[in-house]
Amino acid sequence: MVNVPKPPLGGKIPGAGAPKPHVSKMVKPAGPAAPNLPAPARPAAPVPSSPQARPPVPTRAQQATGKVIGSADRAAANTEPAEPGPGEKPKLRDRVGKEVRNALSNGAHTEPGEKQSLASAALGVGAAAARGFATGNIAGAVKSGGMAAVKNKRLRNLILGIVGGLVAFVLVLVGGLGLMIYSVTTAAFAAVEQASQDSAASAGVDGKDLDRYRELATKSDLPWQVIASLAKTLGEDPDTAALAKLLDAADPDHEARDLGAGSVVTEEGATRTIGNVDAEKTAAEQVEKVYVTAMTSYPGMDAQKAKATYDRALGWVLGQSQRCAPSSGPGDGTLTVKGAAMTGEQVENTKIILGVIKSALPGATTADLTQAAHITIATAIVESRITNHDQKVDHTSLGIFQQQDWWGSDEQRLRPDWSTARFLKALFAVPGWQVTDPGVVAQTVQVSAFPDRYTQFMGEARGIVAAYWAQSPPVAIPADINVGVPIAPGGVAIGGSGQSCIVAGGPWVLPFDIGSSAKISDWFSYGDALRLDQRKHDGIDISMPEGSPVYSASAGKVIASSGNREDGGLGYYVIIQHGEVYARYLHFVRPPTLKVGDTVTPGQQVGEVGTTGDSNGNHLHFDLTLAGKKIDPVPYMLERGVDFRIVPLLPPTRPY
Repeated sequence: MVNVPKPPLGGKIPGAGAPKPHVSKMVKPAGPAAPNLPAPARPAAPVPSSPQARPPVPTRAQQATGKVIGSADRAAANTEPAEPGPGEKPKLRDRVGKEVRNALSNGAHTEPGEKQSLASAALGVGAAAARGFATGNIAGAVKSGGMAAVKNKRLRNLILGIVGGLVAFVLVLVGGLGLMIYSVTTAAFAAVEQASQDSAASAGVDGKDLDRYRELATKSDLPWQVIASLAKTLGEDPDTAALAKLLDAADPDHEARDLGAGSVVTEEGATRTIGNVDAEKTAAEQVEKVYVTAMTSYPGMDAQKAKATYDRALGWVLGQSQRCAPSSGPGDGTLTVKGAAMTGEQVENTKIILGVIKSALPGATTADLTQAAHITIATAIVESRITNHDQKVDHTSLGIFQQQDWWGSDEQRLRPDWSTARFLKALFAVPGWQVTDPGVVAQTVQVSAFPDRYTQFMGEARGIVAAYWAQSPPVAIPADINVGVPIAPGGVAIGGSGQSCIVAGGPWVLPFDIGSSAKISDWFSYGDALRLDQRKHDGIDISMPEGSPVYSASAGKVIASSGNREDGGLGYYVIIQHGEVYARYLHFVRPPTLKVGDTVTPGQQVGEVGTTGDSNGNHLHFDLTLAGKKIDPVPYMLERGVDFRIVPLLPPTRPY
């Protein structure tokens, strides 16, 4: 530590804080000129004796002073190196020294007619900067150097060239990036639009209709998907001007018109879905409210039709369409008809029936196709075991559906395609057949003395449809039968190409009837698949009326059956092993009749919907366990051709 002496009271340490002398700008002091020091003499270059020899050209220094001196004086003054003789090149050292001295004294000077070099120009700028620094520090140096550069034509052109080149480079770079972004965006938009068109095509919107809808959309500034969907609902092209006015009334500021609002791209790329973030959900709900409100006020529409029309249009906008996987058939001998294994004739008749249904319901929803197939196959099981009986055993009944003579001629009723189409014509005439219990609908068509029989064999029908739907190509409707235009609940006409799937990949079915007013009330949200917008839940809840039948999702073996109404909150239930997975069917209304060790077939009834145990309403809880871990039933069943997403939702349940 250094001991610093304390200053005397009221004084300062000597030398500390003493005022500094004023520092002036650097100015070269005036004084006598430096004497010319003698320099070592060197031999003078030979001078030609010709009287025509030119006198030496004055140097710039001589021009400045007005004095012409000879070689001896130049050597004594030591201000310029010797001029090179004839044929002799100046030395690099002499040339550089000359340029530096000239630049410092006169700037970058160029002789008349002489092209100034870049080095000379640069030295001139440097000299100007040095002089500016002497008078104005750094700011002066920058200013003086810049002015000198600007005044120098060659440097100015060089700088402009460099700047222009940089600007051009930046423009090319930005233009290239912009073009790349534009190309990527255009490609993405084209992919989304193509997915939307493909989705509409899968519902029966052909190319000619699509062109017309797109033209109407361009003129009215409305989404073509809304126009096309409304046309399918109405059965004719809508009045787009009237619809536009209704939309303006519902959304005067045009803030909620984009049907893709709130959507996010799925793993498939072009296909989209509504996101789970609150902001995304809110945006989608606002758009839905605008369109549903507007279409509800359209002539011939109501709230139900408007919602169905909007949902269909939204599905097309998002590029969502049903995708069918190849079916391999049952292959395990578990499919039966009234308990007996199916024969080759029964399989062929089944394919014809399903093929006629596909042709009779072009572009129908999966739910409607499923309902029609289940009802028709169950009826064929009950009436003939899906066998084409050619003997009149019950009055005048013939064929697969045992139709009496007032249905058609003997020849017609013995044709599987004709008898199926005739059955469908009667089926489509039943009001609300799509959402009514399938056993009740079958009884309404057949008017049997045993009305409960169709429900009894609905489970077998479900398994058969599940196994053979994808293998059954469309079969043409006979020309002499008009099956009629099927009308969905609320009067919404069905249309499309019949490409929806019911099943693929084996005998798996939905464990309930869509026609029993089934609605999804809670999705799977558990473990790695926890949904941010939903409570923790290890299965799927399907709301249905009390007593609605519950079916086995596939073939399997019962490993647990509870007759305890509460039983730890599960109520009455069964647990069935379906190969690698274990399925729980919970909250039955009454104890199941199945016992541990019983085997079941796909679609076999295993219980009835109730609200026993930890339940606040009639519903089926269905969950799957694989390798000791709860899994989401939706993707697992979808891989096996069964799509829970076709089931209506119970508000406020969001789409999967």
